Amino acid sequence: MKNRMNWSSVLLALCVSLAFWSCGNESIDKLKREVETINEDCPISLGSMGDLINMKYEEDQNNVVVNTVINGELLSISDLKKTKGLIRENMGLLLKDDELSDLMKAVIEAEASLEFVYRDPKADDSFELKLSAEDLREIDQAPEMDEDERNELLLKNQVEQENSRCPYTVAEGMEMVEVELNGSLLVYHCEVDESMYNISYFREAYSDVKSGIVEYLRQSLTSDEAASYQIVLLRNLGIGICYRYIGNMTGEYVDVEVSPSDLRNL
Repeated sequence: MKNRMNWSSVLLALCVSLAFWSCGNESIDKLKREVETINEDCPISLGSMGDLINMKYEEDQNNVVVNTVINGELLSISDLKKTKGLIRENMGLLLKDDELSDLMKAVIEAEASLEFVYRDPKADDSFELKLSAEDLREIDQAPEMDEDERNELLLKNQVEQENSRCPYTVAEGMEMVEVELNGSLLVYHCEVDESMYNISYFREAYSDVKSGIVEYLRQSLTSDEAASYQIVLLRNLGIGICYRYIGNMTGEYVDVEVSPSDLRNL
């Protein structure tokens, strides 16, 4: 089965959707058989974000439920709840993907609905997003976007979602405080505790720091569905990544850039 994914909450929604693409069929009976087939492969890894546990067809409600367990250390249920509108918008964009066209036609013809349920077992909490048959028809009838336009909107929404999480700890003495799209770079603003780190280190060891980031990204392409999807999305848009390390006392900062060409060459 084919599945892909990005590291933000909407990219989790994406992977759930793409893992479901092969359910395309022409009848409810076919839909049920495909759901059973998908379940034979479950759980399906969504990379660092979690796992797709199973899918269920609720015949009495004509509804397909996609159950996912998330890694609460990277993405909390409260984060999802805060950005429900953005997730819904992105789900609409993702369901227009060519790879999902058969699924969309089948579900619409069956007048069925899709429900995505995310659970964090450690927090004993959950988030649900349900798209009714009418919602799906509206998505299907929405004006087409070209691929770049669609990807730009997805990235814009990802940035907004990521900022809704900030600030959050990324490592001891380091806190993510903002994410912004600046020209051809996606910039992560990371505040550094200068009682633990000298900001000049990042300047003096620039090559080593960048090499470490590049190697991490290279490994993520094959080991983490979430990060892999994000990298591919940025590649398609011709956008690189910049990590801005900012001293919490002096305000001095060092930008470590992974250019668009660096991403293409991973």
